Amino acid sequence: MEPDRSSLLAQASSILQKASYTREDSAKVDSLIALASAMADPTDLRRAVNASRQAELGRAPLPPSGRDQRFSAYMRRGPDALTEEERQQIGSGEGRRRGIKGYLGVGTGSSGGYLVPQSFADRFESILKQTDELFSLAMMFETKTGSPTGYPILDDTGAAAAIVAEQGASTETDEVFAALSFGQCPTWRSGTVIVSVELAADSAFDLEGLTAGAFAIRFARGVGAAYVATLLSSAALGITAASPTAIAGDELIELTGEIDSAYLPNASFLMQRATFLAISQLVGSSGNFLFPSHIDGAGRPTLLNFPVYFSPSMGAMTAGLKSVSFGDHSKFVRRQVKDSLQVRTLVELYAASGKIGYLAYLRADGGLLLSGSNIPVAYLQQAA
Repeated sequence: MEPDRSSLLAQASSILQKASYTREDSAKVDSLIALASAMADPTDLRRAVNASRQAELGRAPLPPSGRDQRFSAYMRRGPDALTEEERQQIGSGEGRRRGIKGYLGVGTGSSGGYLVPQSFADRFESILKQTDELFSLAMMFETKTGSPTGYPILDDTGAAAAIVAEQGASTETDEVFAALSFGQCPTWRSGTVIVSVELAADSAFDLEGLTAGAFAIRFARGVGAAYVATLLSSAALGITAASPTAIAGDELIELTGEIDSAYLPNASFLMQRATFLAISQLVGSSGNFLFPSHIDGAGRPTLLNFPVYFSPSMGAMTAGLKSVSFGDHSKFVRRQVKDSLQVRTLVELYAASGKIGYLAYLRADGGLLLSGSNIPVAYLQQAA
């Protein structure tokens, strides 16, 4: 029996909700959407994607807000679905930049992008964190504009309390304040997601949910890769593995001792899933696993009693790459400009081929809080 569009889109949604995503998963999703778009009968769609998401939450579908409805209309019909006043307001927020305004105007004759509603932003953020868990670990720093700014740092790891004799004078220790400097915040573009006009016009299809997931994966791979590169360039070299393609158990143990103990209460491991699987298969001389499978109360896998998080942008176990980081990853700050997540519907640009394009953009950058000699994160590097 040939699959209908409803089942194809449900498969795509299922892949988007996986705990980790690969390039093969992304290609599969694109293929499923393309197959669904090619099927001409829009009445064949059901509310499979939307219903499955609500069922997971154990609740009936909620009625859309007024803003959700306007955004949905914009996604399906472009600026023509908006009032004249709403069209004039597109892209008027802090997230707009002149270069993007000109580029987007080619597609629809209108400048800027549409600020997404909260439901879209929540879906986007959820998939973003599932795709690259550094987004979950990092501290969010939302700024009103993308202008250069700083984030204050207090490094007090070297100070200690002391007993003061009766009527004795207290000794005063100067607090060491510094700042993590952010420059002009860059704008990230998702690249265009293209669907057929039939698919976009079908009100039974959760177009906003699927595009939010697709955009999140793209930003997680782009922004996430930049975050990991910044993290590892700022972190300290903890251990160099003896092998270019493997990690020994004692090397992981030594890595946990490479950061100040003040950071241990909130410490975690960050690595690729493939790296964790390889570590999980290490056996000792007696044939027992060195690191038996354990999960914490939150269902998070652990290693040496520390939680393990996954990022596809961490280095593989390949010569010279930094494959594992350990420490307080919440000291990494992900800066994001308020209301900079916007979506542009490109109607006219793809009208001749019966399709609609969608482009999202986001202003974001990040940095590790560093002050003094104590660095909150250390990494393991494979031998060259």
